[in-house]
Amino acid sequence: MARGANLRAELQWDQIPLVTEAVELAKADIYTGASTRNWQAYGHEINLSATMKEWQQHLITDPQTSGGLLISCAPQAEQAVIQLLQQAGFGEAKTIGRFAAGKGLGLV
Repeated sequence: MARGANLRAELQWDQIPLVTEAVELAKADIYTGASTRNWQAYGHEINLSATMKEWQQHLITDPQTSGGLLISCAPQAEQAVIQLLQQAGFGEAKTIGRFAAGKGLGLV
């Protein structure tokens, strides 16, 4: 999404919903090989917070975390979009970041 819009994506790690079992596996150093290949392919475009752990990197680059589940909208529509999603049964819908001028992905 960021590349296509020529913008920088800024994500807040603590706002990203995670599957408990996936966290446990990643912390135990169990992750998909595709996570490593993804990092090799585009890791140079990502700025991780200095406090991020390796297991978090593996989770954020895992191909099973579908970018198709992301929705972007104008900032002024944010609350209305979240409300519509929650009313439609997506109770965990929330803001996890924003787009800003620049390139790549920042994860804090």
